[in-house]
Amino acid sequence: MNTDTRPQIETALRAFSGSNLRTASIGLLSSLGYQSEKTIDLDNTPDAFLAEFDKRDREGGILGTPLVL
Repeated sequence: MNTDTRPQIETALRAFSGSNLRTASIGLLSSLGYQSEKTIDLDNTPDAFLAEFDKRDREGGILGTPLVL
């Protein structure tokens, strides 16, 4: 990890305590060098996130095949 990246990551992690989850998450991913136009709008709660991905698993997931446990 280069010395310029570490402070950016630390700042992005601290933002989780004062920003909404979406904004802080985008900031963290950006500090890691990841950017994408693909986003999903969810309520700003962990429950909304889990419900969305549980629904996707039941509907065939990302690859189109249901998750079987």
